[in-house]
Amino acid sequence: MTVVKHQIVNRYRGGKTINIPSNSDSGLISINECRNLLSINSRYTMNEYLKLLGFFGQHFLNWDEVKEILKLRVFLGLKPGYNSKEMYLMLREQGFLQDIFTSYGIDIETRLRRIKDEYYKQQR
Repeated sequence: MTVVKHQIVNRYRGGKTINIPSNSDSGLISINECRNLLSINSRYTMNEYLKLLGFFGQHFLNWDEVKEILKLRVFLGLKPGYNSKEMYLMLREQGFLQDIFTSYGIDIETRLRRIKDEYYKQQR
């Protein structure tokens, strides 16, 4: 058993490596749990989002990273076919994302809070 970055414990079972957060209350969730919470059906789509945001290769996400994926997903859903991932990155760099969400009446913090509540209810 090895502790890597004080967040992941590697255990070996049947020749496979299983990555487990070292503390269940550490604020880390798995990629699969994040995908389920955000209702992303395809692994391909999730991997595409992770690559775009620079989170690909991680085993677990913190809540700030989940928030970024949520913002990307909401942004792409505002104008399907018009809004693109590249446009999201450009607007994020320029700081205009919050203005766009406000103009549509979208509160990302409230949505994230609901997702967190749902996650912690599932953990009980």
